[in-house]
Amino acid sequence: MFKKLRNNLLESVEINSWLVHIVKSIQVLVVFPIIYKYLSSEAAALWMIFTLFVSLQNLFDLGFQNVFVRILSQASTGSWSLLKGKQVVGEVCDQVKDKLLLRIDSTIRFVYSVLTIFFLLLVVSIGTLYIYQREIQLSVDDFSIYFWYLFVIGLITSFYNRRYTSYLIGVKCLALVKRLESIVNFFSLIIGLGAFLIYPYLLTLIINYTLWQLILGISFRNSYEKRKVVEKHKLYLDKEVFKFVWPMAWKGTISSLSSYGLVSLFSLWFGSYANAKEIISFTYSLKILDSTRLFSRVPFYSNIPNLNAKRISKSYDVFFNNALKNVLRSNLIFLVLVLGFYFIGFDLLELLSKSFKKVDDLVWILLCLAYYLQLNGAFHTHIYSMTNRVNSQISDLVSGILILIFLFLFFDKTSLFLFPIALIIGYGGFYLPWALFYSNKVLKKGFLQFILRATLVPFLVSLLFLLKF
Repeated sequence: MFKKLRNNLLESVEINSWLVHIVKSIQVLVVFPIIYKYLSSEAAALWMIFTLFVSLQNLFDLGFQNVFVRILSQASTGSWSLLKGKQVVGEVCDQVKDKLLLRIDSTIRFVYSVLTIFFLLLVVSIGTLYIYQREIQLSVDDFSIYFWYLFVIGLITSFYNRRYTSYLIGVKCLALVKRLESIVNFFSLIIGLGAFLIYPYLLTLIINYTLWQLILGISFRNSYEKRKVVEKHKLYLDKEVFKFVWPMAWKGTISSLSSYGLVSLFSLWFGSYANAKEIISFTYSLKILDSTRLFSRVPFYSNIPNLNAKRISKSYDVFFNNALKNVLRSNLIFLVLVLGFYFIGFDLLELLSKSFKKVDDLVWILLCLAYYLQLNGAFHTHIYSMTNRVNSQISDLVSGILILIFLFLFFDKTSLFLFPIALIIGYGGFYLPWALFYSNKVLKKGFLQFILRATLVPFLVSLLFLLKF
């Protein structure tokens, strides 16, 4: 019985996903305040700028990972195949399934080899220039540009790991991926924190990040080697697979530019003129919200491969109820966490690190609303994309344009709250409504019930709670 329970825990996608984000949340909630306490404000601000480049990986992925995971999960069911660039639903033999998995895997390997080279060129050229200018602006003591190059090694390794995780997640090994990630991140947290308390320098943080990214990359590669279709295969681009993937991926590229890219680039721009404490305050708020969003979307995102498979092989009611349950759980978790931070979390952080100062209450509340709108828009965008049709390029592009227009017309460096207002205009004015319009085509029966139960009721209850206190 104990062995069975242990195996269930090890193979649970959701539990292993929770573990990953628990460790990441501890890092945000505990490690970052300690960094602020022991490093100078200038060195801590530069480290926060370093970490912004980690989020740029989502931008430079160009939307490929989501597409590769989706078609691999569908192909692995044995009920889905490609025929002359078109998807075919129906039972296929194991030989056809394995051949398709190999073709997709070869394309993943080729695409991420090319993307990694371009990403490396970007961070070594433009990234180096930006970091050099910020270091001069902040006047960081004992800093060498070689610290940045060491960080780039870990950054590039982390990006290329998507080559392995895309395959493993697509063939329903998401629990394994999350388990490896949680174990490595846990040791990175413990050992890195211990090393930093002994040697409280920026270089310690950089070495710790790069070392554990290399270890994580080796772990992913070994797991991939045990589960790939054939022992060895050449690096080549399957034109038919790429022709099927690219129309969805380039739309995801626009989506990434208009969502992850917009927030990340704004943060980098803000860091180019703000002082050290302002950079820490604003960037840390975004770190908390990003961590909260990642943590809260586990119930839905961890089930995406299964939802893709259920939509093809199960009844509509099974698919609908599973999607509804997990979107609701994700929203509840997000709202509870952001309210908890508003009432308790920031006060505790200020006690732990006297140099830390939270952003204005209005900025925090508006950012939370913007992230909630974006989170639900992403849920419904994923629901529609399970049809292997993508609409996010329009929703993200138009919402991004609305955000940029508002910032161009009204933004004032002394009024930071205008940035979350711009996000609310873009996400609430177009991104979410557009996603709902298209997910209605998939959910059909019970669509209004889905929106009411999964999105509106949790938000209204949280709003009443906030107004009461």
